Amino acid sequence: VWSSVICLIVFNGLLSLIIRIPSVPTAPHQEVFLQAFGSSPRLAIACVIGLVCSDLTNVYRMTRLKAIFKGKYFWQRCLWTTALSEAIFNSICYTLTYWGVLSNTTLLRLMVDSWVLKMVYSLMMLFPLLYLMRFLKHTEGIDVYDVEEMKGLSPEEIFLKVLN
Repeated sequence: VWSSVICLIVFNGLLSLIIRIPSVPTAPHQEVFLQAFGSSPRLAIACVIGLVCSDLTNVYRMTRLKAIFKGKYFWQRCLWTTALSEAIFNSICYTLTYWGVLSNTTLLRLMVDSWVLKMVYSLMMLFPLLYLMRFLKHTEGIDVYDVEEMKGLSPEEIFLKVLN
């Protein structure tokens, strides 16, 4: 989670710096370049917020479902948590980035199309992931998950503690 956030911040920081460097006067289409990448700070902030919320939800729900299903049904757990976390990411990131820039119908269409593409990609990558998971379990000879350490770590409980 945190390495993704750091990479995103570094990338957008460098991008913001690069677009501010004066270009050669003969460079074609400089205005288009600035228009395309000028909103990167807004996108970066939206992506960081969306990434933190979706990744933490994904990790928590995956771990929680592993405890509930006693380590079985990995592919179902993977798809359900990915579907939820990507819906959270898309709704946060695209809303914060494009609210007021795109029409509401275009924004909703962007969220849905992006979610569908991510789910198709997840389905395609699920089989190599299953193979890798089985290989690691067989090679390492362990399958660990801690049910007791999860008490008090649900997002709902943490949210209620913050409110009180």
